[in-house]
Amino acid sequence: IAYVTKTGTTQGIAEEIGRVAAEHGIVADVLPLSAVASPEGYGAVVIGAPINGMQWVPEAGAFVEKHRDALLKVPTAYFFVSYLMNVGAPLWQKTIRKSLDKVSALVPPVKTAGFPGRVDKAFPGFARLLFGLKKGIPIDLVDLEAVREWAEEYVREMVDGRQ
Repeated sequence: IAYVTKTGTTQGIAEEIGRVAAEHGIVADVLPLSAVASPEGYGAVVIGAPINGMQWVPEAGAFVEKHRDALLKVPTAYFFVSYLMNVGAPLWQKTIRKSLDKVSALVPPVKTAGFPGRVDKAFPGFARLLFGLKKGIPIDLVDLEAVREWAEEYVREMVDGRQ
């Protein structure tokens, strides 16, 4: 389970996915993407990264591009983290959800997910207007239960051999 993180949110989500795998007896390395020299030798790969500028961060896409041949040989899953995913204006939500299209065309994933994130402080008025955010939305929207549900489903599919 490799991740890119700017604020620690994506790391926390990756670690939660790793905990679910461990609960099912699966040994999973949970590492920053920069610490993964190659995905070769792994039985499956999960790559997670935040959305920045309405796109999956470039480091994650570059990793998929660089290691395309190796990733095509193993079940590969992707996830993204975005504060705006469920609370922003529909246009932004749609753009965010399409952020995995490029890497999915390079290495089709067995599973994908988008998880809400957190921000350091509330958006100022002009930014709330721009992104379609209602006043008073909590700055932390991380839902570890949703992460666990996705991870449980993913692990079951892997164990059952559906991937």
